[in-house]
Amino acid sequence: MLLYLLVTLKHISMKNSVTRSLLQLDNTTFTIAGQTGYKKDENGNYLPKVFHTNSTEGADGKISTSFVASYESMNVAKFGSTKITLYTFSLFGKKITENILIRDITILTAGEMPVTFEEKLTKMKAEQAAAELEKK
Repeated sequence: MLLYLLVTLKHISMKNSVTRSLLQLDNTTFTIAGQTGYKKDENGNYLPKVFHTNSTEGADGKISTSFVASYESMNVAKFGSTKITLYTFSLFGKKITENILIRDITILTAGEMPVTFEEKLTKMKAEQAAAELEKK
């Protein structure tokens, strides 16, 4: 029984480590257990809210990550071994913090390595220019 418990704990630790690593990539999509949107499926059940990461490398080499769902966004303060601490500021400047258990996160698609903000902006402009050319 003790061996089973140790193997199970090791498996959970490895899964958390992989999930944590994927969440630090740019544009990883995922869901969080219990978080639903306003849309319903054909059975009347609410569909899960889909989040994506927005990771950017700063001039100091540090990577800043935020979790985004449509127009809502929270910044990552800390990636822990079992939970992720998020924060944002209210309209009146009050800091709001939340914790998410890593075991409640389901990765949908893996992202890519974060780049600097300037590189991301250049890529977005190139994609917009290509889309405008396709329209013509």
